[in-house]
Amino acid sequence: MTDHPVPKTQIDSLKTIIEGYYEAGAVGEEVEDEDVAEEIELSSDVIKRQKRFLADIGLLEKDGYDYTLLEEGHEVGRGLAFDRNDDAVEALYDLLDGWEVTEQLISDIDGEVKSEEELVDSLAYLTETDPNGRKKTGLTALVHLYRWVGILSQAGENKYKLSDPDTERSEDQTVEETSTPDVVEESGKNTPTTKSLSEPTPEEQVPGHSVPETTHKVQTEEGISGDITIDIELKGDDDPDNVQALLLAIRKGLHDDLSKESEAVSNGKSEEHKSLDKFES
Repeated sequence: MTDHPVPKTQIDSLKTIIEGYYEAGAVGEEVEDEDVAEEIELSSDVIKRQKRFLADIGLLEKDGYDYTLLEEGHEVGRGLAFDRNDDAVEALYDLLDGWEVTEQLISDIDGEVKSEEELVDSLAYLTETDPNGRKKTGLTALVHLYRWVGILSQAGENKYKLSDPDTERSEDQTVEETSTPDVVEESGKNTPTTKSLSEPTPEEQVPGHSVPETTHKVQTEEGISGDITIDIELKGDDDPDNVQALLLAIRKGLHDDLSKESEAVSNGKSEEHKSLDKFES
């Protein structure tokens, strides 16, 4: 296999340098080490040692001793500069996935779970790099880079396996879609909100239960709804009539609060939203 350079720094510095190339030059322009160093406050020597690797994976183009920024490098750098991590990962994934070293590494892993040390050794062999000193730091950064873009996934402490990025993205979306926010926000400043409080159940009227719950619904005109649960701590010797009176008072208080909010909305005024966290008796 053709000789392939590897990073000679840690992954965080490597990502900062990629961002620095985006900040220092436009696509197709020659970018000097000193210009990148000025943007990111890293030494030009550190930047210089990464250029061959960045060119080999397709972020820069090498022409003699000169390096120019490619469109792919611009896209990754822009994603990093504007904290658009997903955009940066997607652009870099495509480059690394087609890199000869990656293809050989996938074959070498062969579906097994590998330790970080084993992956470093594999990359050292594939790139003919001595896995010691600063070069080992770079090989480890390459493992972490594979993990960052999703070619590798964590399989335990310092252990990795090949991952299916489509499956991982699907799982991430599922978590995001099914998670319930702690607070239900109004969809707009002037959106009327209706609330209804469930009637006290017989269980709630009987003292001795550890934590009875009272729930009211939040419903907006756009159909966004949610539940707010109020936990009430009761003692075993609480009078049932007092418990019932407390629950009815909560219900009345929330309805009174709703009336004030509705009046404020109808008058075009904004009033700070009030919430009832806890009642103790």
